[in-house]
Amino acid sequence: MTFPRVPMFLHVFEPRYRLMLRKVINDGSRSFGMVSHRRGPAPPADGDFDAPFTRYGTMLYITNLQMFPDGRSLVETIGTYRFKIMSYTWQDGYPIAKVERVEDIAYADEERIEMAERRHDTTPENAVTSESLSHLSTQELYRQGLEFVNSMRNSSTGWFTDSILNTYGQPPQDPAVFPFWIATLLPVHGRERYTVLVSTSVRERLKLVMVWIRSMQQRSWRVRWFLYRLLSRLPTIGIFFVMIYIFFANRQDATERQTVVSDELSVYFIGTIIAILATATAFSRVRYRA
Repeated sequence: MTFPRVPMFLHVFEPRYRLMLRKVINDGSRSFGMVSHRRGPAPPADGDFDAPFTRYGTMLYITNLQMFPDGRSLVETIGTYRFKIMSYTWQDGYPIAKVERVEDIAYADEERIEMAERRHDTTPENAVTSESLSHLSTQELYRQGLEFVNSMRNSSTGWFTDSILNTYGQPPQDPAVFPFWIATLLPVHGRERYTVLVSTSVRERLKLVMVWIRSMQQRSWRVRWFLYRLLSRLPTIGIFFVMIYIFFANRQDATERQTVVSDELSVYFIGTIIAILATATAFSRVRYRA
């Protein structure tokens, strides 16, 4: 799924889309629309739109095009604006549509929505829903989103690596664009991304992505706590097994074969205990850093 002001990279190999690319390059527009293939029931935003693809999409502008002798192309694009399909037909195997540009609601309307939500919010703060974020200002939602990105960049387990950021750019300074950018990078279902694409409220988009972020943070901390409790007990468990091993090793007959086996077991056991202690120590350091 593509979003406005976010780069998208495409490998075009089907003949019908190769033809489409040639047309938009030759007419000088260098632009084409992209929608998502529909899987399952129609999203609520699509209403009675009956097509094998979604009603809302993003117009893409070709910034770079590399064509190969066999006809394939590597295409670099940037999203320019969202659109809603009003009608469509099929031509040369792909849809041609009449579209309507989708714009965000006015800033004054955003302010009224924010004031109303913050005045009437009664949702428990520990609930992970869009409504549970209503007590936060729009700027605070944006700030928390940026904090999450920065924490993931500083984490050794995060996916906001330098290569990802070099490809998709740094977090946008515009709160209206930030949800589009992070929706491209977070591992969420396409239907959830689609709700961000069709939303015409900056505040609503920020709340949607913050629900994803908080859900991910809660799952992450539950896993971390379980692993910490488990690993914190491993040294004790390891010492217990060492004592059992020593007890049974002392009861073995002092034959040459048993001595060799005992020496091999010693190496394996000592190596295992060292690994357990090192893992527990490393995890404790990660926990305190987090």
